[in-house]
Amino acid sequence: MEIRLSPRASIFWDNSGAPFVHFYGLDRSGGWGGILRLPNWKAVAREILPHLPEVDDVDDALAQLEELRAVFIEIGDILLALAQQRSSLLYEICGMGNASVDSVRAIWLAHRHQTTTQAAKREITKRRRYQFNRERDVLMLRLIESGVPYVCAIDGCPVSEDLTIDHVLALSRGGADELENLRFLCQPHNSEKGDRDA
Repeated sequence: MEIRLSPRASIFWDNSGAPFVHFYGLDRSGGWGGILRLPNWKAVAREILPHLPEVDDVDDALAQLEELRAVFIEIGDILLALAQQRSSLLYEICGMGNASVDSVRAIWLAHRHQTTTQAAKREITKRRRYQFNRERDVLMLRLIESGVPYVCAIDGCPVSEDLTIDHVLALSRGGADELENLRFLCQPHNSEKGDRDA
């Protein structure tokens, strides 16, 4: 797979999955990925560049490396994060063949937004479930007192023991603990419904 950093450089991945940078007209051997991450990368590059036949001007080559270093590290970090998360997006990006830095950034930002949104929803739902569980007995009494029969609300189900309270509009989708949104369900029907709305 190749991601173009600029018209003169790309990131490639070898068979082990390690990224490296290929600078067209500067370095045909690759291997700059590890060097660019070193704190003393400039000193190491100054030692290597004079020995490359493609390099006419070491300072110009060093300037090219410096210009692309931040982008390489950014893209490398994005792909490493996706690999650590075992995200299928990594395969999507790798399947793109030649990709631009902007396309990888856009995919990463969309993934981060989706991930943080899902995490926020899980946390809010967890708090709502805790709140609901604390009030469950009171809500059961309110349902019974309002005239709701203590029998599973699914047509034809005769179960009238060990009922659960079900949110018609699922709690995880913002369903309120108001009587109009609550009903009794037997355990099997509540499990079958899961997180869906009725």
